[in-house]
Amino acid sequence: MNKIAIVGVSFDLPQTKNLSEFGEVLLNGIDTITNLNNNQRNKEDRIDKAYIVDDMKKFDADFFNLTHSEVLNMDPQHRMFLELCWRLLDQYGYLSNTDLLEETGVFSAITSGDYLYKNILSQNKDLPYSTFINNIPDTAATKVAYKFDLKGISLSVNSACSSGLVAMKVAMDNLLTNDIKMALVGGCKFICDSESGYTYKENSIFSKTGKCSPFDIKSDGMVPGNGGVVIALKKYETALQDNDEILAIVNSIAINNDGNNKNGYTSPSVDGQYKVMKKAYEDSDIEIGKVGYIEMHGTGTAIGDAIEFRSTKQAFLANSSTYIGSIKSNYGHLDTISGLLGILKGIWILRNQIIPKQANYTKINPLLSKEEEIFSIAKENISKKIDYVGINSFGIGGTNAHIVLETEPLNNKKCSNLSEDNQKTRFILPVSTKNSRALPTYKDKIVKELSLLGKVDKKRLMRTLIFDKKIYNNLIFIEHDLVLNKTKLIDEGELIKTKGSCEIKNLNEKLSILRKEHQELLQYRKLKTPVEDLYKEKIWIEPAKGYEQDKSKEANSYKNLDKFIAIINSYKNIKKEEILQTELRNFEIDSFLLIEMIEEIKEACGIELDFNDFLNSKNTFKELFFEANSKLDVKPNKVTNIKSLYEYSVDKKNMYIFHPAGGTVLGYKKMFSKESTHYNLMLISFPMSYIDVVSYFSLEQLASYYLDQIKAIQNGNNDYVLCGYSFGGNIAFEVARQLENEDFMAQQLILIDSYPMDAYYIHNYKPSSYRNVFEIIKKELEQNSFKIDKEQLEELTRVWEINHLMLKRYKHDIKLNCDTILLECIEKENPEILNKLEMKNVSKTLWQKYLFHKLKTYSIIGNHYSIFSNDEIASIVGDTVFRCMDPQNKKFQVENKSKVYS
Repeated sequence: MNKIAIVGVSFDLPQTKNLSEFGEVLLNGIDTITNLNNNQRNKEDRIDKAYIVDDMKKFDADFFNLTHSEVLNMDPQHRMFLELCWRLLDQYGYLSNTDLLEETGVFSAITSGDYLYKNILSQNKDLPYSTFINNIPDTAATKVAYKFDLKGISLSVNSACSSGLVAMKVAMDNLLTNDIKMALVGGCKFICDSESGYTYKENSIFSKTGKCSPFDIKSDGMVPGNGGVVIALKKYETALQDNDEILAIVNSIAINNDGNNKNGYTSPSVDGQYKVMKKAYEDSDIEIGKVGYIEMHGTGTAIGDAIEFRSTKQAFLANSSTYIGSIKSNYGHLDTISGLLGILKGIWILRNQIIPKQANYTKINPLLSKEEEIFSIAKENISKKIDYVGINSFGIGGTNAHIVLETEPLNNKKCSNLSEDNQKTRFILPVSTKNSRALPTYKDKIVKELSLLGKVDKKRLMRTLIFDKKIYNNLIFIEHDLVLNKTKLIDEGELIKTKGSCEIKNLNEKLSILRKEHQELLQYRKLKTPVEDLYKEKIWIEPAKGYEQDKSKEANSYKNLDKFIAIINSYKNIKKEEILQTELRNFEIDSFLLIEMIEEIKEACGIELDFNDFLNSKNTFKELFFEANSKLDVKPNKVTNIKSLYEYSVDKKNMYIFHPAGGTVLGYKKMFSKESTHYNLMLISFPMSYIDVVSYFSLEQLASYYLDQIKAIQNGNNDYVLCGYSFGGNIAFEVARQLENEDFMAQQLILIDSYPMDAYYIHNYKPSSYRNVFEIIKKELEQNSFKIDKEQLEELTRVWEINHLMLKRYKHDIKLNCDTILLECIEKENPEILNKLEMKNVSKTLWQKYLFHKLKTYSIIGNHYSIFSNDEIASIVGDTVFRCMDPQNKKFQVENKSKVYS
């Protein structure tokens, strides 16, 4: 026989201290959550509700022989676990059985708590090692073993939300191999600042309404819970021999993992869940169709519930009358021990033969409706014969568990009939407590319990008090009359007289007399007793005021770009230069991590991302960032990369002259060596202070930045004259295009030996380095006395590569209305440079196809590089610009034999 008996439970839950109160919560469909009414909070993302457990900040240090300091620096989850293990061992009479304790193991399912980093570390960052070990999950089980001298295997088991049932499996395996005779399996979950509610994050698993409603049409996520559960296990045949109270039998249990057959690490898997359920019943001796109720993992997240519905339907296809439910609607999600809470509900259902109504349930969620025909969800309490209960528990990371509970066969239940003949009716019982202060109230508890029980259960309780309960020096005796159902306190003299003994010398003699007199009680099974009161005091470190991690951000600032990229890179290890080009729909990341990333970006950069964009949006991270940070600071007094070449005059118009690919405007000083009588020559250089940001720009974004600066300078004046050499001409063209999109038109557009976009554009261009070709360009410039030192060269090369990359990706099928002039060099381009730059050697007059009006083209002496670097040639080009812009200078146009292309 490989079955395991559940021989004890202990728990502490919101509004629930015992099985009677637990039943009331289930039968009345009560959600035990508390409305906190923290009126001082006006944060939309703060949910003012929580599952509150009484006295969570209090502890009786003296009772457990701990110092105040030890408890003060101990994870409250460990404290609760220690107390619950004591309660179970005490009330079921195991503390006195030293032989059993030597072969008892402890299997904890506790996650890392927040008390250490939210409370302790806020007050003191220089921690002793003892504080560390009192707060890590690893020590919870061994702490219990030490306190109660338990010498079986004791360890911590962690698999996220399924930890409790996985711990059950590990414990059962050790029982079945006879490594231990009894196991304590349990854990606790406690959120230290529960009284403040919890934070809701858009698209996260948490409920915005503060209501956990599994399977319901209004379900919108889970609610974090608080509480603790401990369960005692023995082999079934051992429990029968020991006459233990058997609450239920574990028929079988199975665990597995999803592997990577799913969307992401934290995503659930239909196949993994189905297979663990299937295996549990293959390993059992029952037919799956006989399961009367399934306690679902049921967190209340629509997608998670839908996946679990699908996997459970696949496993239970042959069963058309199964009821399902989830206790998370009553107590929230208890994280690592949620499966143990499910066992507690399964025990209650088997013992009461009632399926309680599902709390917070009105109508099936449409996502689940296709599976509804195979399952029923109780809207009212259903009385039904139930022999088997299945319980699901699934952990983040894919460790799945399913356990099958069954009722104990009737023929194995020892319920001896009381006969009126030869049966004792009066019993003297020892009542003992560890703390003398607790003795009077403990006696009252025993008296009350006896008055409420039937005759058989009274004898079961008496048996436990006389033969099993640990007896301390703080001891009194009471006598209970079964017939009269009355209890009275007796003194030691009455005890001696009653026993006919001359003198009772010590405690052991007293107990020996009682046990001889009450041997008949040993035929009865144990029944748990009440436990003595603890005298708790608040032992708690409050978090220091203002203890918050620095979450300062510069919203709508390009300075956040590196931070933005770094955050994304920390969640997915891809090359920095590839991040901004990645489409959101192609950014494959686990959904839980994605939610965290979205929140971190919001906190650090002030950028709000939409979870749903990662499902189908073709937008890139680059587009998303620059949409959120649409403007650099372009206030006139902060525009540093636009300077007037000569003294600025308010009586002149402004001609905006854009830098070439190298970013410098030094060549324009040669070109416009003479001051214009009509124009302020406004030289626009590359914004070096923003180079790290601009390196991610498209040509359109750079032009938009310049246009914003120009508008700030123009201050409402819409006379735009735009000019640029080489790359500067392409920028000038794009600025003109953006102006026309805004229903404005440049007065004049001047392109100085600029290639049209046809020469540069490459579809799906992949960046490559052009540093080798820039050496050739450098020689061309130096031939014309344009010297570049080493430091300037490095800067020039980087800027040139950034701008050239923009050209490779720039393409628009549009036509402009503005008047456009092209100055084209007589000397042809160096073919080696064009080839290395992957440029097409097209005619510069192709600009015409992007214009509605005729392109005016003028030939200029020199080549592409000499016109910018040679003093004499550059000066001639500048004169040519001024002369061709003068509509009165007909003589120049005739002498220059201007060509007009249409």
